[in-house]
Amino acid sequence: MGLSRFIAFLALIGLSFVSALLFEARLVRGYYFELFVLLIGFLFSIVAVSSLIRNEASGWFLGTLIFGAALLNGLILFLIVKSFALLMLSIIINITGMIFSVLSAVEFDEDDLGVETYGDDAEDDEGSDEEEYIEVKPQKPKRKYTKRKTANKAASKKRTKRKKRK
Repeated sequence: MGLSRFIAFLALIGLSFVSALLFEARLVRGYYFELFVLLIGFLFSIVAVSSLIRNEASGWFLGTLIFGAALLNGLILFLIVKSFALLMLSIIINITGMIFSVLSAVEFDEDDLGVETYGDDAEDDEGSDEEEYIEVKPQKPKRKYTKRKTANKAASKKRTKRKKRK
């Protein structure tokens, strides 16, 4: 686990709790219940952080669940408080945290992707079995235009007949 990912995770968890506390400050009823919900979320985040310190992948999964629960909590508090700015803050922070946790849980390796890559150290010997390709541009066939003698004769006869009539 990288230190930068761990610090980013801590920052996102902290911002998520700050947004929940901002919602809670506007509550008239259910103040203690919301404190209890935040305490449970704080305990789960301590478990997630401790598992990330031990380099366990379960911490990222738990972090995804924490951000999902915080998003649901923000939506419920929006229905009670009706503060659109706090809702947007909560949505941005928690969805960013969920995406970050999901992407951090998966370690990408070149061997797992099934992509075959070649290094710069490929040999360019004359005896190698590599084929040489030459780029060839397709040529358009030349069109031949020929005059039709019969058509021209017929047209000229019609012209002469018209002239004679006039």
